[in-house]
Amino acid sequence: MLARELNGSYRLVGYLRALASISLFLGLIIALNVGGEVGGAAGFAAAISALIAYFWIRWLATILYLLTGLLRKLHDL
Repeated sequence: MLARELNGSYRLVGYLRALASISLFLGLIIALNVGGEVGGAAGFAAAISALIAYFWIRWLATILYLLTGLLRKLHDL
């Protein structure tokens, strides 16, 4: 039972990493569009926002991955 839940947790980590990449890609596309229409500062702010979202989601996925590995090690003891 625990092994199935841990495998699901690893799958969630993969989904979070994919979501981070997609959000960065879409955020940079939006930043280019906003920067061209409104001005450079708004595009720069949108690009920084996309980078922050990317690293935040990647950090969350890494913490989840480490906690899952720790739980698996504790379960094996």
